[in-house]
Amino acid sequence: MNPYERVWTLTAGAACGAGFVAAFMTFPPLLLAQLFVAVGLLGALVVLPWLPRTVSWAKPLALAGVLSGLLTWVCVGLAQVVGAATVVLLVVLPATAPATAGAWSFLGRRLGWHCAGRHADGAVEAASLDHQVLVGAAGDPPAQWPVPLPDEDLDVPDLMTDLDLCHAWRSSFVALQRAGSVESRVRVVTMRALYLDELERRAGPALLAWFGSGARAAGDPTRFLFGGTVREP
Repeated sequence: MNPYERVWTLTAGAACGAGFVAAFMTFPPLLLAQLFVAVGLLGALVVLPWLPRTVSWAKPLALAGVLSGLLTWVCVGLAQVVGAATVVLLVVLPATAPATAGAWSFLGRRLGWHCAGRHADGAVEAASLDHQVLVGAAGDPPAQWPVPLPDEDLDVPDLMTDLDLCHAWRSSFVALQRAGSVESRVRVVTMRALYLDELERRAGPALLAWFGSGARAAGDPTRFLFGGTVREP
């Protein structure tokens, strides 16, 4: 966890803790319980239409209800402490969250903001350079490093889920280390680049958040892709 993440986590934790304590010091427990149930049911109803029919709804609905109720307690408590500034906190904290950084970079690149584009391109270039170093580690002088093979015969199947791509990415690092020829190493590097391109196409903000966290060639982006859940392309 970098310093920014620590500061943000401490700030958000302090705000939530202060609101939670203030709520129970200001309002009777029975009223808070009724508010928790009412808002929790509303939160579950809001989430319900977005849930896929192929998974169990019990856990996500319960989680949405509990989080909605707890957030309501925090909000009413903060309203007693800082008043109207509660609205500002509810906007600023999510907007500055470390997990939101990738989304801002992705949006900036789509809007043509050069700084955001350079950040994203730099992350991809860093990953590409990492691959080149691994390819050259076998002893080939830099001037003799092979040019990447054409990818007409290389493709990522549409049936692969996000989780499949993450597994393939991690497995390909092992394959790269065990490759016994220049051609096989170049082919593995090319496939790894295709995996990154496909992950960026499906979940650009999540992938950029992974890059921003200090991604490594052998790293696993699963936890950044919506909690590692399987999504169809």
